[in-house]
Amino acid sequence: MSLFKRVLIFLFICILLVQVVFPLSVPDSIVFDYRLKYNVFKNNPDNIEAVLKKIKWQIKKQNLKEYVIILGDSVGFSSPCNPEESIGYHLNNLAENSGYKVKFFNLSIPSEYPGDTYTIIKMLDKYGISTENLIINFNYFEFTADESGTGIFWFKDQLNDVDKDAYSHIYSKFNWKKPLFSQTKGKIKRFLNTNISLLLYKDYIRKYFSSVTSTNYKDLIGDPRPWYEKKDLHKKIKTSDYSWYFSDKPFVMDESRAQIYFINKIIEHQEGKNTLVFLAAYNRELLKEETSKYGYNNNLEKLKEYFKSKDVIYVDYDKKIDYNLYADFVHLIPEGYKVLSDDLWEKVRNDFFK
Repeated sequence: MSLFKRVLIFLFICILLVQVVFPLSVPDSIVFDYRLKYNVFKNNPDNIEAVLKKIKWQIKKQNLKEYVIILGDSVGFSSPCNPEESIGYHLNNLAENSGYKVKFFNLSIPSEYPGDTYTIIKMLDKYGISTENLIINFNYFEFTADESGTGIFWFKDQLNDVDKDAYSHIYSKFNWKKPLFSQTKGKIKRFLNTNISLLLYKDYIRKYFSSVTSTNYKDLIGDPRPWYEKKDLHKKIKTSDYSWYFSDKPFVMDESRAQIYFINKIIEHQEGKNTLVFLAAYNRELLKEETSKYGYNNNLEKLKEYFKSKDVIYVDYDKKIDYNLYADFVHLIPEGYKVLSDDLWEKVRNDFFK
């Protein structure tokens, strides 16, 4: 055998070893620790693939028979608190302390819309990760969008990979479909980033070393103090950047709205499975004017009627959480997420694992 061929074989073996061994050498906590690492994800949504691979590995390694996937927005993620104060942390502790061999995997992402939730569900299918037990968090503002809203924020390109029909339906409507060359280029880039181990984990490793060498690194998104300690909050919610969150314009609950199209697809996918949908509650003490309007309260009733007609467990936390436990108009302080987790655990235990 020539020297050239031997060198090629040697290089091939080295690449293969790196591809197989390197992911096993990356600690799970660097990639996923009670929730997704948002500060790594936000600059490259393809980084969620590393999380899904780690979850699949944990399920196999621990031989998990029962587990629950959590999907949602910043409330499900538990902004603005630390991972150890999040819903994922509390639910895992509650299950363990109650003697249940159940694991919770929190894939909630700040600014996640129903189209993102649907795309993640389809990605879970791709990895063979069950959605038999699913918790989904929605927010009032996700339904305020008019006909121009696409219902998806993070995973526009990934939707095309997992459901071409849904992609065509949404993007033909909005004429956002990319040219064929651009699509192909993006697919090649995503393939390389998600299948070559060094590329898949590089951002997580970089962020890890950045955090351990920093003297004041915190995995926080926002200010976890109670809302009543934030003097400028009342002014902020009156600005145009915030006011659309509380719009009292009547919700349209049909598929002319992209968010309803995606939610219908989620519910169709989850038929016959355990699915709990909870609506994050607004802080009525802070939003007295906004939440007292007829239109706002009528919209809540519309959401209730819609979800009650579906094969899901629907929980609306409106007026059910002490307003002193809020960090702003919708997010909670650490004690608030503990209260929310306690209630979710009771519902999951009684309805999913009875």
